[in-house]
Parts: sequence; structure tokens; C-alpha cells
Amino acid sequence: MSDLDVSVEFYTRALGATVRLRLQHYALLEAGTQRLHLAVTASPPPDRPQVALAPASTPDSRPFLLVLQVRDCDSAAESIAALGAQVLGPPTVPPWGGERRCFALDPDGHLLELNQALPGA
Repeated sequence: MSDLDVSVEFYTRALGATVRLRLQHYALLEAGTQRLHLAVTASPPPDRPQVALAPASTPDSRPFLLVLQVRDCDSAAESIAALGAQVLGPPTVPPWGGERRCFALDPDGHLLELNQALPGA
């Protein structure tokens, strides 16, 4: 993550989250019973000196996938697009069924999956 302010703004609006802690390189957000920890690319902390956060190695690679369980994938995709996310394709049901999902990049380029469990899954 390169811009913590942009990410905090996006996730507070997209998830209705509340900022519980905000430091120079870190923010803790809460949405209901869920917590989202956001950290920027920076020097590793003393208790993790051997592993640093780093950006993706190529323009088409991402270091992680954040899956957000949603009630309505279509409306969630529209909502995050309106907040500045780039939706990569329309919501679909994958060949194995059981869910409706789509993928997007948040304003900082992180890969998101919006996932809606379908009835009977």
C-alpha cells in the first residue's frame, strides 16, 4: 500500500468502517465485528525484521487477495466503483457454483474479490 490516507478513506466509505487506530504507517479499521489492518510499504518492525512489505513485482501481479463477503455482489460492485475502485469484470457465478463474485482493484491497486454466497451453498 502506498497511500494510507487514500486506503483509509476508501475502506471507511466502502465498508462503513470506523478508524480505531491511526499511526504513520498503519491503521486499524472496524466494521461490525470485523477488523481490517492496513499498513503501508515501510521498513519492517523490530518483531519482523527479516520480512518487509513490498509492492508487486510486475504490473499484473499482486501480493495478496482481499475477499469481502457481501450480501449483493452486483450492488457492492457498483458501490465500490463509485468510490474509485476499478471493477475488472461483471459479477458472475463460477463453474463450480455456490457463489457470485467479481474482482476489482482498490484505489491503491490491491486485488479485491466481492463474494456473495448463493442460496443452498
